[in-house]
Amino acid sequence: MPLSLLGSTPVKVFAKLEMVGKVQQLGSIAAYWGAATAADAVRSALGGSGGSAAYIGLLFIFIGQLLNVATYAAIGDAGVY
Repeated sequence: MPLSLLGSTPVKVFAKLEMVGKVQQLGSIAAYWGAATAADAVRSALGGSGGSAAYIGLLFIFIGQLLNVATYAAIGDAGVY
C-alpha cells in the first residue's frame, strides 16, 4: 500500500502510522491487566504495595496523559512527530 494513501504530508503519514504503535501499547496493557481492575493492576505493577500507592500511581498516569494531550493540542502533529 502506498503511504501517500495515509496522508498528504510526511507528518500526517507518520501520525497515522503512530496509531499502530498506540494500539499495540494499549493492547499490551490490557493483556497484562487481564480482568483485573485498574487499581489492582497498578498495585501489581508497584510490587503489591498498599492501596494508597496504587492510587498515587494512577494519579501520576492521569497527570501524564493530561500533559500528553496538552502538548499535542499546543504544538500539533508537526511538533509532536
